[in-house]
Amino acid sequence: MNPNAEWQAFPEAVAGAELFRITQGPTDAYNSAFISRYLISGPRSGRLRPWIKIYPSLEPIIINVPFPEDLQGPGFLLYEVQIRRRLPFYPSPWNIEIEVFYE
Repeated sequence: MNPNAEWQAFPEAVAGAELFRITQGPTDAYNSAFISRYLISGPRSGRLRPWIKIYPSLEPIIINVPFPEDLQGPGFLLYEVQIRRRLPFYPSPWNIEIEVFYE
């Protein structure tokens, strides 16, 4: 996915995972992006904090983002992983992929 100024969802919804690997293609070194989880099923819906800020890197990044305390425990949490570039940004291509790891 090539992020832009609007939130974009990756194609697959995620069920409860907290561990991700982010791989990127080259881009302008001044770019950065936010990755967020948008809860679409569970006790509440909406964007979960914290957002994760990433910078261009040719090395894969492993991120562990636990759920807030009020969402931990039994239950089914379905969410989208979303991304957007931080403004202002340089309009160079930036391919970002996210892999989800389930325990």
